[in-house]
Amino acid sequence: MQGYDDDDTQLYLPITGPKDCVYVREQCLRPKDCLSDIHTWMSANRLKLNTNKTEIMLFRTSQKLESVTITSLSVAGTRVHVTEGPITNFGIMFDSSLSMTAQVNKVVKT
Repeated sequence: MQGYDDDDTQLYLPITGPKDCVYVREQCLRPKDCLSDIHTWMSANRLKLNTNKTEIMLFRTSQKLESVTITSLSVAGTRVHVTEGPITNFGIMFDSSLSMTAQVNKVVKT
């Protein structure tokens, strides 16, 4: 997400429970269902979910998700890319492994 406006929405879904690959992959697909529900609600209220500006990032450790590769999710008939980052959230740059490398490089550069 570039910047933060009043109409920006952030969705956080933790992965809990057993950590086998099938379960983790199923949990990683949960944002698709949530975004579809949001799209349905917005449509019913004459609003539009801008899928072109929608970003999905799966924060992970190599142990938890190394075998799960999801590159995009379908939301309201549109493919939404799953990014590795970095993305900026409240002025802080994050990547999918939470290494903070991009943020440190930005601070050192300035």
